[in-house]
Amino acid sequence: MPGQTLDMLEDDVRKLLWLNPEHISAYTLTIEERTVFGWRHKKGLLQPVPDDYAAEAFLLVDDFLTSAGYRHYEISNYARTGFVSKHNSSYWKQTPYLGIGPGAHSFNGLSRQANVANNYLYVKQISQGIVPATVEKLSDKDRINEYILTSLRTDAGLDLTYLKEILGFTMDVLQLQCIRKWCALGLMNCTESRIILTRKGMLLADKLASDLFVTT
Repeated sequence: MPGQTLDMLEDDVRKLLWLNPEHISAYTLTIEERTVFGWRHKKGLLQPVPDDYAAEAFLLVDDFLTSAGYRHYEISNYARTGFVSKHNSSYWKQTPYLGIGPGAHSFNGLSRQANVANNYLYVKQISQGIVPATVEKLSDKDRINEYILTSLRTDAGLDLTYLKEILGFTMDVLQLQCIRKWCALGLMNCTESRIILTRKGMLLADKLASDLFVTT
């Protein structure tokens, strides 16, 4: 968080480990527009955490939690054996899910559906026999890029066989050159069928994923 020192963070993590939870999610604070934090940021009263500090904080948390026996199964998530989040894992594995109620989201593998968030409108449209939702059909490019982005966040990594056989996509020469370069730099561990980010690579996950995105 803004204003937090590494010593303060370490103290927090030690207290957290004393509680011995089965699952831990650890995120850097994101400042969103149209929130109190966003307003304070706009007024100059709250500044985002510097990237260098965020990287140090990430590595500190990772050291403590993995040493304590937690599996670092997704960039921001750790779990004891048997306690990996089934809910969140469905997003990263692109498993279809159904969201029920105002503001809920659904995914069937080919499209995403977002229910209207307003309670009154939701109930009114339901009573009129109308599905109170908007639907976004995903293009082949969308599905491929979403898989690249989400899979690289996990310790299972990006499955090139799945990319080819299920999504019908084979990486081109430039993408493969990037992957070989990143492997040489220690950002990824690569086999013929799978790409997994190293701890160093996790610090650049969004950048590495976006460089592999399909653009056409």
